[in-house]
Amino acid sequence: MKSASSWSLSLCLLTTASAAAAADASLSAVQTVCAGLTCLVNPALQPFDVYDRYLAVLALEVVAVDVDRHTVGLVVRQVIKGEFAAHEISLTATAEAVAGAFQQLPEPGLAVVAFVGKGRGAATDVLFYAGGEGQWQVGAVRAAGDAAAPAAWEWTAVLKDEMYGTFNGHPAQLAAMLRDHAAGRGFFPAHAFTRFRPEQVLGTLAGPIAGVALYDLDGDGRLDALATSPAGCALFLQRSGLRFDDATAASGLAGVAGRSIGIADVDGDGRADLLIDGRIMRQGEDGRFALTTWLPPAADRGVVMSVFADFDHDGCPDVLVAQSGSGLHAWRHPGKGGGAYLEVTQDLGLARAETGAGKCGLFSFGNLRGDGRDGLFIAIDGGLLLEKPAHGGFAPTAMPAYDLAAPAGGRTGGGTMADIFESSRPTLAFTNERGVDLVDVATGQPRDVARYGNETVVVTPSCQGVIAEDLHAAGNLDLYAFGRAPETGGTLYVNRGYGSFMVSTRYQADAIPGRAHQSGAGGVAAGDVDGDGANDLLLGGLDGRLVLLVNGVLAERGGAEHPGRQESVLARTARLAVAVSGPRGVVGATITVLAAQDRVVTQRTIGGNPATGCRGPDAATLAIREPGDYRVRVEWSDGCRQLLPVTLVANTLTNLRAVRP
Repeated sequence: MKSASSWSLSLCLLTTASAAAAADASLSAVQTVCAGLTCLVNPALQPFDVYDRYLAVLALEVVAVDVDRHTVGLVVRQVIKGEFAAHEISLTATAEAVAGAFQQLPEPGLAVVAFVGKGRGAATDVLFYAGGEGQWQVGAVRAAGDAAAPAAWEWTAVLKDEMYGTFNGHPAQLAAMLRDHAAGRGFFPAHAFTRFRPEQVLGTLAGPIAGVALYDLDGDGRLDALATSPAGCALFLQRSGLRFDDATAASGLAGVAGRSIGIADVDGDGRADLLIDGRIMRQGEDGRFALTTWLPPAADRGVVMSVFADFDHDGCPDVLVAQSGSGLHAWRHPGKGGGAYLEVTQDLGLARAETGAGKCGLFSFGNLRGDGRDGLFIAIDGGLLLEKPAHGGFAPTAMPAYDLAAPAGGRTGGGTMADIFESSRPTLAFTNERGVDLVDVATGQPRDVARYGNETVVVTPSCQGVIAEDLHAAGNLDLYAFGRAPETGGTLYVNRGYGSFMVSTRYQADAIPGRAHQSGAGGVAAGDVDGDGANDLLLGGLDGRLVLLVNGVLAERGGAEHPGRQESVLARTARLAVAVSGPRGVVGATITVLAAQDRVVTQRTIGGNPATGCRGPDAATLAIREPGDYRVRVEWSDGCRQLLPVTLVANTLTNLRAVRP
């Protein structure tokens, strides 16, 4: 059997559309290999360890490849550590052992990270990382070069398993990590630290649960739990001490059934209203929900999923509904004064075959590029990505040629758009029969980045949805994926940062106790239920059980007698809860934490985890690893902004409320 790193090399060097089929086969091989591995993380040798051992660390870029001469031209983009005089480097493959790998080097533009010189007796040693997927290379300096003359290096060997597990991701992300390390803010956990408390069953519905929500429906400051299924729905209001009371009948929801849940203040009266499939239920002063005629009966036929989304950016919650046999339909809020919604499916370009008309699947809505263009991902065929400028309708955007979305006979699943791969730019995460795919648009065109994600290759069978949330109070957005079959459990992909993930239960079998995580789920939502500053999980089981998993990750924080690097960073991490309110613009509002020079530390979007038709709170629970002074920018969906200064204290929760001015 090939080693995992050998499989990874063959995978990362396939960069053309013609290689897609071979790449897909290679991915399956990687997953097969990974399934038999104990881990894909080597805690004994991490990038910061390598950084400390070398005199100079360089961020490079390939500018030329001479295949005949086995020579690569590199430019120095940044000297991250130490001193290095040359601005250019000529790297020549001199050993027969690397000739085959050289022939497959990608085109110019590839990022390379190099570590140069280890002091006495090893001043000419070079270790470099090019191509990704855990493949490291070694060489030697033959001429140091200077500002006027390029340095000359030899590439002498490809390391096989020696460095695998040190870093298996994208080289540009390794460079970003080492820049952060040089600035004193690097964090790349190598030990699993997931910890959930025993599951708490809130109730059992008559059939498999589909949509779930964690939301403060009664306005008492505590998150409540709502679940729906084709057999009925249930509402559990939270009381003190994590006690939940069944308020289904008292709230007017007895006999209400559906597959999907959306929540927004539709009429601006300060109370949350419900979107159950294609029906809007208004909450009255007495807390009871009553069916409205704001959406016509046609909107409630064959519903697979529905959400509130402000696609015209006027601050009023519009509605998107996926309907079996007819595709995705859009309904616009009538604006101030309320009343009946207006169908605008055709106006938005969604009635055309090329935008998915007649086909139906789960979907996610958001701002994928961070430039104001709306993005819409629909889980049909191999995945359909649509984008809409400020004026005009949706149009298709080409998905990556390296397409992992729909294996033969498989289905694409629901997703989210969130800052997963980098902290300041959204990534599209969605699912397929094997697990999670990640698509990034940093280079302009969407590209697959899941293959650089380390343990994102770990399979979640029959995966139907994923949410992105920080489930470790560590500052990164983790991925929780869940399967649609009773025998397929969920997978928590822990975001280590810099595009690298680890699956915690491969290292801690009891990290998520109980059978809810190990069984299929119809819906998942995340939010801080107990108010400790760590996000909890609500799972809607295919067995009808509505299960709360309270996060226990903070219990062990700061207790180590001799903490290592990872424990020390976590012990000083501050927590910040930001609640957003207002008569309009809350759905789709963004929360951004800014450091000095407007550096984006993290951001969230209200309603950004629709999964299969689910909803989280109108709040974000964030972890900031460096205590100190920050600014929190809240932007409501119609562009209204508020900037809030905040001072964060180590290992302390700070609460902010942003009220629309």
